[in-house]
Amino acid sequence: MSIRILASFALALLPVAANAADAAPTVTKARNSAVGYALTLDQVTRTFARTCDATNREAARVAHASWNERNAELVRSADRYLDFVQRLLVQTQGEAAARRFYEEQKSAFASRAHLTVIDSMLSGPGDRDVCGRVLDAMADGRMDLASPAHRGTLEEIRAEQSGRGR
Repeated sequence: MSIRILASFALALLPVAANAADAAPTVTKARNSAVGYALTLDQVTRTFARTCDATNREAARVAHASWNERNAELVRSADRYLDFVQRLLVQTQGEAAARRFYEEQKSAFASRAHLTVIDSMLSGPGDRDVCGRVLDAMADGRMDLASPAHRGTLEEIRAEQSGRGR
């Protein structure tokens, strides 16, 4: 749902992005999808770390720190892209619509992450076992932002932002 909302808003803004300054990022469906993936997975890892903290505080801290060390730069780039889309909305639809859009997106990412954690906990043999497997996957990179459908796009967004000094 949230990616569809993001795509709908952002695709409506393509003419605005095309007329914006040369340094402005290009808004595309692929970028919107990749940003939704990155910000949702970031929320999933945060939610698992908080949830699993009760069963193994140190493992949760280390796993999330490890994940964050490898993925934080792409997550920050995704956040900046979402900020750019929000600024376009301010220009085209006003401050209230842009604020509502941003809050809806962040809420959708957090809700999807929460549901992912709940589904995982309910389908697993127990909280400690599920947490152990998930924390191991976070720590060793199996939960990194590595989706073939999105990784290249996220790298492209990051490279553009680096080229603009962001």
